Amino acid sequence: MAKKVAMVPIKLNNERVPNKNTKILGSKPLLQYILDTLLKVKDLDEIYVFCSDEAIIPYLPEGVRFLKRDASLDLPTANFTQFFEAFMNLVDAELYVFTHATAPFIEKETVELCISKVESGEYDSAFTAVKIQDFLWSGNRPLNFDAQNLPRSQDLEPIYRETSGVYVFQKEVFEKEKRRIGNRPFIAEVSWREAVDINTYEDFEIARMVVSERSHSYLNLIFDFDGVVIDSEKVQEHAYYESYKEVVGDDKCPDFAEYMKHTGDSLPNIFRKMGLPEEMTEPYRRISRQSVDKVIVLEEVIALIRRIREKGVRCAICTGKDRVRTLEILEYYQIAELFDAVVCSDDVDHPKPSPEPTLLAMERIGAIKENTLFIGDGYNDILSAKSAGACSVLVSWCGNYCPEAAKEADYDVKRVSELEKILEKWGK
Repeated sequence: MAKKVAMVPIKLNNERVPNKNTKILGSKPLLQYILDTLLKVKDLDEIYVFCSDEAIIPYLPEGVRFLKRDASLDLPTANFTQFFEAFMNLVDAELYVFTHATAPFIEKETVELCISKVESGEYDSAFTAVKIQDFLWSGNRPLNFDAQNLPRSQDLEPIYRETSGVYVFQKEVFEKEKRRIGNRPFIAEVSWREAVDINTYEDFEIARMVVSERSHSYLNLIFDFDGVVIDSEKVQEHAYYESYKEVVGDDKCPDFAEYMKHTGDSLPNIFRKMGLPEEMTEPYRRISRQSVDKVIVLEEVIALIRRIREKGVRCAICTGKDRVRTLEILEYYQIAELFDAVVCSDDVDHPKPSPEPTLLAMERIGAIKENTLFIGDGYNDILSAKSAGACSVLVSWCGNYCPEAAKEADYDVKRVSELEKILEKWGK
């Protein structure tokens, strides 16, 4: 197995925020956040702080090694190539993990993801970035869109802003290119919290607000839609068979139960996985919209949501449905105001079971994973929640029960009253 070494460069005499790396953030010095995270990352062989001043040693948790660097590397003229060459001359490894103390909220899952992508051989490096998918201008000209033919924002070509959070690269990449990003990089998209980079006093204040939010007992709820808030199984079944009849027309349609195994994923993905033509998507959605009045709203769940919202709990919908159908149902039954955000399959590049929709829902309601419960009825729901780091609740009050999902979920409930008891414990 390749030797993996993590390195955090530390400079004590910072110009913009003096002593920022040892400055107290919340209950501990800033630098301890990233070091505590690295200590949780599995299979790291060694973790180093590379610093010219031994005064940093008392701040290092057990398991982190101090490695002294030349004071010349503290000069403003020193660059990454110079100090990383100095580090590599002292510590040999096949894989290097490079992080900064100024990025305190990077999650261990993000570090592990970057490492796994480089170890797979498909990528020679990995780094964290924020995806920007907005209407951007440069030099009084549109940068990523045609001003005469405005696309939807979700159809814009994304641009990635590199953060200082994590860089993972093979030894040979640096030896050949003299840089931390190779020619086949993996880009790990991070939320705005993970992208926090402390360079100014204002950045430090933002970090303080994040820490304060983490320390309070907020509760954030993300609900799957079908089978949790509404029961549209009969509508789905009708649309499924009718769209197959319209597009294919033979008597070999796979059983609807097979379709239900994929719930939570986007409709085109489901048809693709089942070996069915994606052309079924349009008639399926059309037939479903025509039957919006046949959808059953689960009033006991709605009543629970109303009660918990009165306590200040933030709620979101995270569904495999497309946005048009989801909003039609929410507005038709006048329950849209119960949710602070709605994330649908066409809002993301990778629907459930990917963590992307769950992470987006968390970001839109200002949630953090430690205080977030994802409530779903399918395997894809639970996998998405788990990979996003959120706690998961499998519900089966609509009659559907997935044993595989039950093994992965943190809670398994059959009645709304059971969920309410769980929420009461979390809210304390």
